[in-house]
Amino acid sequence: MVAPRPEFARLQHALAAHLRDPHSSPPPPGIEDRRLEIYRHAVFAGIEGFMRDNYPRVLAAMNAGQWQAMVRDYLVRHVARATAFVDLPHEFLDYLEREAVADPARPFLYELAHFDWLETRIGDMEGLVLPTWAEVAARKYETWSEPRLVIDTATVSADAAATEVGRAIAVREAQSPSLQ
Repeated sequence: MVAPRPEFARLQHALAAHLRDPHSSPPPPGIEDRRLEIYRHAVFAGIEGFMRDNYPRVLAAMNAGQWQAMVRDYLVRHVARATAFVDLPHEFLDYLEREAVADPARPFLYELAHFDWLETRIGDMEGLVLPTWAEVAARKYETWSEPRLVIDTATVSADAAATEVGRAIAVREAQSPSLQ
């Protein structure tokens, strides 16, 4: 059985939900709106600026309102797995591939973002040779057909998360005996 979440964790969760989606998630009680506005602005401006710097071609492919709406949608929809701020550009790429609403005017958006991401990432492993764009373009990509497993570790214990992962693995192995 999962222990009830402590009050401070409940408040943090509510504040984070509000900062990501202020139109649908109410703020925790007792915080002045002028203070919340500072946090709302800081969170959005920080993420938007970071994405703007990492995806200049994607930004150039749309107007400012469309870009800001897409960044807001990313904040609302995407459950980031990254634990470091510098990994957010890859999370944004994942969002564009799996969660963003398709834009018929820009069917190339994911590919353009992938190109931006490749050009702006920094190889931090000694001896790592990054692929050229030609090598990336020539690579065969397979469609991911399996459903993603998303576990919000803010709402479940480590034991419950491990149980859920084990359950998902068992289901997948039962469906594909050749994976064993």
